[in-house]
Amino acid sequence: MTSLGVRSAYSAVLVCLLGACASCTHQSAATTTAGAKKHAKPSPEESFQAIIDTFRRRMEESPIGYVVNNANGRSSMTGANKVSYELMPPKTENEPYKATITVKSQFRYSVKVSSETPDEPAHEKNANRNDRLMPDKDQKGSEPFEPGVGKSSTESSKSAAPATHPTEQVLSPKPDVEERKYDLLYQDGRWILVTELNKETEQAVQNAFKSAFETQM
Repeated sequence: MTSLGVRSAYSAVLVCLLGACASCTHQSAATTTAGAKKHAKPSPEESFQAIIDTFRRRMEESPIGYVVNNANGRSSMTGANKVSYELMPPKTENEPYKATITVKSQFRYSVKVSSETPDEPAHEKNANRNDRLMPDKDQKGSEPFEPGVGKSSTESSKSAAPATHPTEQVLSPKPDVEERKYDLLYQDGRWILVTELNKETEQAVQNAFKSAFETQM
C-alpha cells in the first residue's frame, strides 16, 4: 500500500509539472509572436504614410515670410504651402512602388512706400483768410482795410515755410502661385527621393524630406 501511494503521488506531481511546462511554453510562444509583430517591417504603403504625414506637417505648419525695413519704406512677403500626393502601386511583380508629392506654394508681396506730400502753402492760406476778412468795397459805411494792421500776405509767406507730412502707399499685387513635384521610389525596402533638389532655393524642402525619411525602420 505504501508503494502504491508513493507511485500515485509521484504521478500527480509529474502531471502538474507537465502542465506547468506546457503553460510556460504557450506563454513564451505568444510573447515571441507579439514581439515579432511589433518589430515587423512596415509595408511600403505604411512606410509612405508615415513619410507623407511628417513631410506635410513640416511644410504646411512652418511659417513663410520676411519683412525688410529701409529708409524709403518697408517690403514684406507672406506665403503658405499645400501638400498633396499620389501613391502608385506596381503593376507587375518586378516593378517598384512609386509616389509623387506635389507642393503648391502661394506667395503675396507687399511694399509700403513713404512719400512726402506738402501741405497747402502758407501764403495761400493767408490769402484765403484775408479774402474772408477783407470788407466789401460796395458795402456803404464800411471802412477801408488798414495795411498797417497785422502782417501782409507777402511777409507772412516768408515767415511760414510749406509744411510736409509723410504718407504711406501700400502696393499689394495678386498672389504668386508656384507648384513643384517630387518623385519618390521604393527601393531595397526604403523610400528614396529621385528628384534632385536645389540646395540654394529648396533648403526647407530638403529639411522636410530629411525628417520624413527618418521615420523609416
